[in-house]
Amino acid sequence: MQVSSRPVVDAPAPLLEARNVFKGFFGNPVLKGVSIALRPGRVHALLGENGAGKSTLINLLSGALPPDSGNIVLEGAALSRLNPAQARKAGIAVIQQELSLTPELSIAENIGLGAYPRRFGLIDYKALHGEALAVCKRVGLTEPLETPVGTLSLGRRQMVEIAKALFRKPRVLILDEPTSSLSAHEAGVLSSLVLKLRDEGVALLYISHRLNEIRSLCSHVTVLKDGVVTADQSLSNSDPEELVRLMVGRDTGDLFPAWRTSATGEKRFIFAA
Repeated sequence: MQVSSRPVVDAPAPLLEARNVFKGFFGNPVLKGVSIALRPGRVHALLGENGAGKSTLINLLSGALPPDSGNIVLEGAALSRLNPAQARKAGIAVIQQELSLTPELSIAENIGLGAYPRRFGLIDYKALHGEALAVCKRVGLTEPLETPVGTLSLGRRQMVEIAKALFRKPRVLILDEPTSSLSAHEAGVLSSLVLKLRDEGVALLYISHRLNEIRSLCSHVTVLKDGVVTADQSLSNSDPEELVRLMVGRDTGDLFPAWRTSATGEKRFIFAA
């Protein structure tokens, strides 16, 4: 399949790239020569049907998995793989669909888990609470920091997950369907936060099936289909129907419907033949 590609003009150098990466499992290819570049101060959309290879690409970019071939490029340095320790040190954070929180721990303890501030070898709870409070304010979390995460609603737990990523002061932030469990208000808070992080120079990769989110937040899009990049271009002149066609491999007239418009006017991709 021919890739639709339009160069980024006068763009800053990428912080994180995948270059021609291949990855398979048990002899089944999942990624086939995929390249993507995440640049500071940009929100980059990643689109694709379920099974297109998005999760595998996220795992390669975050150091959770090594590519079979190709390179992960960190600030211009090509690596055969990126390990989790390198990713953390480089400021790469992922907000996954599947939450990584511990229900029995408090909001503050979950936010700092794995990165607790220490004093004389012990956890500095005063510093932890101060830093956790700062990131909670950014995401609109007002619950007491001592609240066990297991008592929160799914949407509030998702906001704790986002605060946890911010606690690590990311330079690269990958968001995988971040609004799927959020209320409209929480989604609005997250959208504002994404734009603030962009303006602060963070490189963001945003995965969503919600067309309005993609078009309002992102400036560039990469489309995956069956592990192959079918488009890598600016969103400013991207036609929605063409993006859907590149995702599913056929005209949107063959789909019922290509996307659905909700009562609130939100357009969301639907993949049903």
